[in-house]
Amino acid sequence: MDWNPVLKLFKEIKNAIKSTGFDIEYKQYSLYNSESGTFKNITCFEFWVELSGKKEWLEFISPLQFNQKNNLLLIRYGKDDLDGLVGMWKDENSIYRECRSIVIDMEKEQIVLCPFRKFFNLNEVPENDEKIIAKEINNSVIFEISNKLDGSMQSARYYDGKVIMAGSMAIDKENSWRLQDGYDLLTENHIEMLKKFPEFTFIFEYIGKQNPHVVNYDFDKELVLIGVRDIETGYEYDYNMVRIIAGLYEIKVVEIEKLTFDELLQKTKKLKANEKEGWVLNIDGHKVKIKCDDYVSLHRILDNLASINVIIEAIAEDKYDDLVSKVPNSYRDRIDKIAKLIYNYKNDIIKNTKKFLKEAPKNNRKEFMIWVDENVESKYNGCVKMEYLNKEWNALKNSGGGYKKFNEMYDKPIEYYLGDDYE
Repeated sequence: MDWNPVLKLFKEIKNAIKSTGFDIEYKQYSLYNSESGTFKNITCFEFWVELSGKKEWLEFISPLQFNQKNNLLLIRYGKDDLDGLVGMWKDENSIYRECRSIVIDMEKEQIVLCPFRKFFNLNEVPENDEKIIAKEINNSVIFEISNKLDGSMQSARYYDGKVIMAGSMAIDKENSWRLQDGYDLLTENHIEMLKKFPEFTFIFEYIGKQNPHVVNYDFDKELVLIGVRDIETGYEYDYNMVRIIAGLYEIKVVEIEKLTFDELLQKTKKLKANEKEGWVLNIDGHKVKIKCDDYVSLHRILDNLASINVIIEAIAEDKYDDLVSKVPNSYRDRIDKIAKLIYNYKNDIIKNTKKFLKEAPKNNRKEFMIWVDENVESKYNGCVKMEYLNKEWNALKNSGGGYKKFNEMYDKPIEYYLGDDYE
């Protein structure tokens, strides 16, 4: 498995920490943030990197997201921290391209799941320039066009005597309804297939009515096989092989479409968002996403409406009802869950501000300010003072007037609280 740069770097970091005499344990740690006055739970791998103090490793993990279950570690590039991932767009060999929900057994130092490498849209990166793609297609041995489904990626493998599944960020089904659905959708045929090919990561698209999507499907929920990857070599099998394996076990598999490149480009302009998301090209192993114009336009609007920052601003300005009135039902559940977390934070600030204000001595201003600094934790401190001074304040705004970010309210990423592996 030395082909994988993520596993190689993991081993390097772990061995460096072991060489210091540190007692390696596969547990989560709490780090104290002196600025916010709060504790943040992190994976043991993140703790090792913090312990090392090595700038190169700290910079490597800064744009990544991690999830841990016992000795299993899931690593994924972040959705929001694109600055640290800029190399992924410019460098075809960037290590971050392999950080697409890879799962590592930290104790055995093995890959458990390795889904697709990150691949990009047409014209999104230099190697996906439309003219380059057209030339590659003309010179290709294998050229396949598969239907791009509007769901969430989940991967599965038979490992260490049991089935292991993961979503984009979820590794524990107890914390993710999507992943729980994925496990529930596995039939005896799925499990037989996983057992027969234990060296393969099987990659599925999970589609469910609860799962935010734009395309209309005529089923409640489904697990569709979209890829197979060898964990020993990293080789991604072509769609023809994926369909052959799926056929042996009567597994639902992604559709292949017979189109020319020009015909496909014409279809992107004609099909509506509720009809199709797009396609994935496989050109001798080079994968390229192509999305329908209408789908891209609608998704930009929906992504903005579902943005955590947009929801925070709407609640801060008492405009949440206006926001959700524009949201399709398939997105409503996720947005409501995020809103509940924001409202809980807001209500906690208001409740405790009143509580501390009641408890504080109010004989004179100086005495009051000293008492607040000594007795009130930082997240309530400023609000208590503003309330005492009879000045306007907002629980969801910081002292500079800007809206607070989610990581200023909670010490874990949003996925933790939602049990979310949202793509």
